Amino acid sequence: MNAFITLIQPVRHSLLIALLCGLAAVAAMVGRSELALCGKDDGQRAFPYDNSVDSHSYLQIAQGQIGQVASPFSKRVLYPAVGGWLSRHFHLSLAATFLGMGLFAYVLLAFCVAELLRLAIKLPWLALLFLLTPQPLIGFEMAYMPDLFHMSLLALFLLLWWHQAIKSAFVVLFIAFITRENTLLACLFLGYVAWRRKEKILLAGAAGVFTGGMVVTSFFAKWGLPNRHHMPDFLYLLGKVPYYFLYNLFGLRIWSDARPDEGVPIFTWHLPTWLWVGQDREIGLCRPEWTCSVFTLVSWLTIFGVGPYFLTWLWRRRARFNTMPVLIHFCFVYGLISFFAGPLLGDWVARLVGYGWPVFWIALPYWLARETPAGSWSKSRLAIIGGCFWLTSWWPAIWQYEQRNESPWASLTLVIFYFIVWQVLKGESTADASLAKTAGLA
Repeated sequence: MNAFITLIQPVRHSLLIALLCGLAAVAAMVGRSELALCGKDDGQRAFPYDNSVDSHSYLQIAQGQIGQVASPFSKRVLYPAVGGWLSRHFHLSLAATFLGMGLFAYVLLAFCVAELLRLAIKLPWLALLFLLTPQPLIGFEMAYMPDLFHMSLLALFLLLWWHQAIKSAFVVLFIAFITRENTLLACLFLGYVAWRRKEKILLAGAAGVFTGGMVVTSFFAKWGLPNRHHMPDFLYLLGKVPYYFLYNLFGLRIWSDARPDEGVPIFTWHLPTWLWVGQDREIGLCRPEWTCSVFTLVSWLTIFGVGPYFLTWLWRRRARFNTMPVLIHFCFVYGLISFFAGPLLGDWVARLVGYGWPVFWIALPYWLARETPAGSWSKSRLAIIGGCFWLTSWWPAIWQYEQRNESPWASLTLVIFYFIVWQVLKGESTADASLAKTAGLA
């Protein structure tokens, strides 16, 4: 018993935080009609939610119907296949199984983030501020989808890396790759950071996971159907970038005769034969949807609270990235690019922007702790900033608008929280300057 107590003593706070987050996830499930995280709910919808092509595809994989699933969903076989196996082996419903897996992923994510914050800046309780926000809770509500599980695997990879368990860390990263193939971005940016910092082992590990992950996911893709445009997967994924760039940032939807039910074109253009790749023969442009641009802006400004303002504030202080630990440098590069690239990868912007969590939950706290001396900020100001962070992240849910079915203009009232934080940080900068001037005179 004493040995067990000694073992968990260093991580007791992180374990407690994980437990509290698990209870919060259960509470969110019970009170889902009031929270409306995944849109308005009259309390009659099944839980977890199966309200998208994505989640339905994963359910089909869990039911052994991968042959009916189109790419790229057929590449993401691990999470739904495990859920299907557990459901059959323990005679549980798929809903109960995926809820259990989602709860496990949420608790694991909370523990890993709390531990990383404890090890990096000795503030594990900061994880509660980050985890008790809509972005991870929506991942739990959408438990048929692998997003939350993928987040927890990436957090476990970072924690193992911090403890120098490099081989185990790359095994976890490989599992994350066959959970969601967008892990290739993590491999690419890890390789870039490792190359910049001359970390040969990390560079080799990133290259190995990238190669192995691409081989395995391509193998699984052959079991399913081709993508909806019947293009080579590489071209399909590459084509999503300009498509969603125009749609999410400017509200301009490109219409195609391969998907004629998505939008009404105001003009069309017949493709020349040398551009016939897949089933697309005619494309067009639909009438602009201004709410798309506003929704993207609101997602950037709310998913991680007032975190974007801190990034700009610290950038002006000219922190040097290359003097950070390699792990923090990776969190910054991968998280920042994922955050801004989210709207280029799909139409569920809020979910995709959420892949930038490492920069806001790990790199940014470390950066702040390094750039601001301990005890330099008053408790009242810290409380104000924490309150603004939390309220900003919950602001769209408070206004209860769905993705693009209602006007998100009301959520832009969140600028008041950014203004408050600006005033607080302005006051801190003035106080620091006065203190430095006084010290110089002394």
